[in-house]
Amino acid sequence: MSKDWSKIIEKVDVDYAGSEAHPAQLMTWGEIEATLPPLGKAASIPIERLADGDMYHVLRDPSLVFKPESEWGELPAKDPTIWTEMREESLRIIRGCVQHENFALIKRGHA
Repeated sequence: MSKDWSKIIEKVDVDYAGSEAHPAQLMTWGEIEATLPPLGKAASIPIERLADGDMYHVLRDPSLVFKPESEWGELPAKDPTIWTEMREESLRIIRGCVQHENFALIKRGHA
């Protein structure tokens, strides 16, 4: 499925600092996979090796930046089938990235 980038670019706005603000775009696993090198053809390193200070700690324990559940608020009203499709695509993306070794799942409490 191809995106109509001219329509997407029309939605570009400017934020309070004067920088371009782009609307979020849904991506599919197919779009992501098409940009990846073949399996076994790319090196990887633990991401925390590229960070220091607060970012290092957040990468090791992402819960440090989670909002309390009481502050989550309501999801925007959408057709329930859209939420289901988004969830299913998200799971395809996660599974694909794990299979391609783009990232590994961390067991709770083992970060």
